[in-house]
Amino acid sequence: MLLPQIRYRDPAAAIEWLCEALGFEEHFIASGENDSISYAQLTFGDSAILVSPVRDTVFDKLTKQPDEIGGAETQSCYFVVNDVEAHYGKAKAAGAEIVLEIDKHEHGRGYSCRDPEGHLWTFGTFEARPRQFATDDEPRPIPGLAKEPLKRAALALGLVTVLVGSAAAVWIFGPARPPVSRTEPSSLELARSPDTLAALPAPVASDRSAEEAAKRAIEEAQEQLAHERIAREGAERTALEAHEQLARERSARDMAERSALEAKTQLAQEQSARERAERAASESAERAAQKIDAPPDAQPLAGDAAAKDAEEPASGGPSETPITGHGAEKPAQSDAEGASLLAQGQGLMAKGDVAAAREIFERAADAGLAEAALALGSTYDPVSLSRLGLTRPAPDPQYALKWYRRAHELAAAAGERQTRATRE
Repeated sequence: MLLPQIRYRDPAAAIEWLCEALGFEEHFIASGENDSISYAQLTFGDSAILVSPVRDTVFDKLTKQPDEIGGAETQSCYFVVNDVEAHYGKAKAAGAEIVLEIDKHEHGRGYSCRDPEGHLWTFGTFEARPRQFATDDEPRPIPGLAKEPLKRAALALGLVTVLVGSAAAVWIFGPARPPVSRTEPSSLELARSPDTLAALPAPVASDRSAEEAAKRAIEEAQEQLAHERIAREGAERTALEAHEQLARERSARDMAERSALEAKTQLAQEQSARERAERAASESAERAAQKIDAPPDAQPLAGDAAAKDAEEPASGGPSETPITGHGAEKPAQSDAEGASLLAQGQGLMAKGDVAAAREIFERAADAGLAEAALALGSTYDPVSLSRLGLTRPAPDPQYALKWYRRAHELAAAAGERQTRATRE
């Protein structure tokens, strides 16, 4: 695997420019200290490059940037593209410095450009024409003989067979003779000996060696392709898993943002309802205080007016019974009882007994006291409990909003009653 390394003073900007202008794709980025880029691997089709920062290392001292040697480059990368004109237009639009316009050469058509830090890049339609060359150590086939290797091998084998057959015939039909010593090789052994095999024509041995070498080369190429296929599949699986992980993280972040927005909206609504209830309760309390402080003759008695209305149908006209203060004593007693309950609940809250305080406030709220409904809502309000440093029992924003609205209704009803009493 060939992986050219290119150094940049600003690798982050270089990566962005290479991907946007020249069509590279980010494959892997390794982070260093302070969120810096340690190195990055970019891909271009089936090829890849390594982008690294300029550092003060032993290796970096052996290399120079283009602007340090007059804009020259000692190495350059050539990438094969299908559409040279489209790639040229995209690079030029992104600000690439075109040093060689599109031109036709012996291997196709291409152009050259520089990136923002002066590195040289070439893109074109490279058309390779592989050729095979025989080395001086390899035997060259003899013209004529090399065209018929099987025929020559058959001829040699027939010659050996004739020699063996002749030797057998002489031994069977010939005159008696002393037995052959075991130290002397037979004709069959002689035919099988290395010297006899070496005596075969050179082109036959050369063809066999070339065939075996070709088979080994094919097997090695197949193994290499299998390894590369496995590596590519692994890289694709890793990229897919990374993409799915990013999608899950993006979905979780979007959901968290939506939840936070909903919670913020809910809190704003609760805050608004609480403020309205507080204003209504305050206005109701002020009106009640003004009524209590006014002279007895100036206070319209809603209870007497109601009693008078009830008596009129029976008597057929206005009652002549004088109005007493008995009808006004009942609201005073009710207000006093509600104020007492409210004070009890506030005392329990000061002690941290939220559950008991809720019961007291609810009794007072059921009696029609807006201040008690407002205080009861605050016992369920997460913000109010947090200010008091209380975490138990658990807050309930829905209940808080319910009692804030109830406080607003009670305060509005009390205001309407006071308004009617004043008019009467």
